[in-house]
Order: sequence, then structure tokens, then C-alpha cells
Amino acid sequence: MPAQPQTYNDGGVRHGSRKIKLYPKGADDALGGSNWSASIAKGIYVAETFPNTRPTSTQDRFDEVNQPNAGFGTPGVQRFSLTTQLASNATPEIMPGDAFTTVGVDPTTGAVIDRTIKESYVVESVDTPESQGEITKQTIRVKRLYGTPANWPALYDWLA
Repeated sequence: MPAQPQTYNDGGVRHGSRKIKLYPKGADDALGGSNWSASIAKGIYVAETFPNTRPTSTQDRFDEVNQPNAGFGTPGVQRFSLTTQLASNATPEIMPGDAFTTVGVDPTTGAVIDRTIKESYVVESVDTPESQGEITKQTIRVKRLYGTPANWPALYDWLA
């Protein structure tokens, strides 16, 4: 079946929930920590979904006869998978160690919580990219960075 004609296409931007700019890991800092701040961006990718799951780590407390009597929860380590669209078949594949920074959003509404809250994520694992025609997609698993903000990748203001 032939492709449908388009009235126009403003740069081939795919549909998705968020654009992310990925940076490859650069040279380690003086203390041996990973550093993305001096890296040149690898490219801009479109995340089809951005679940931004915010888990909690819970502890239950029991008395001497093993009856629950208290408990508490703390924020857990943020990890989630997302499917990205590569701009073209020539766009570099996403690799483990690539990272990006975005602004904090409400996980239920998608509304921006605060543009000054920056959250950085590192790619932990990747799937092999799959292509159909001109569209290439790659599923990645990311983990939130909790380290030194000075070493984090630059914010890509996808809201601008």
C-alpha cells in the first residue's frame, strides 16, 4: 500500500509524550564519578511514553509475637522502561551509559510540577532497535541519577 500523501511535515518530528536529548558518558571527574556535563549531545529522541514511576521502599515492624505494629515508607529508586523513536535510521543507537535531564512532572497528570526541579536519568539497558520503513524504535530501561548535579547532562527544555 503506498504511503498517504502529506499536506506538510515540519521536520519529521514524530508523535510522543516527551522529547529527550541524550548525552554519552564523558570522561570521569577527578573523584572517578561519571560525567555527562562536558559531553556533546548524541541526539534528540522522542519518548512515546514517559511513565516516571515513583516507587516507595517500605519497612514493616512487628512485635515479639510477630504481629504488625508499625511501618514506614521512603522514596525508592526510580527505574522504568520507555520506548523511544529515533529520528531516522541514521540516528545513533541509544547505548547503556547515555543520560538525559528533564523537568519534574506530576506522574498522574503530566503537568509540570516545577520547572526548576531537574531530574536526570541514565540508561541501564537497551533493546535492539526495530525498524519498519522509515520509523525506528528502541526500548530502553533508565534509572534516576542521585549523584552530583554538576556532572549531570544539560537540561533539554522540551517545554519551550
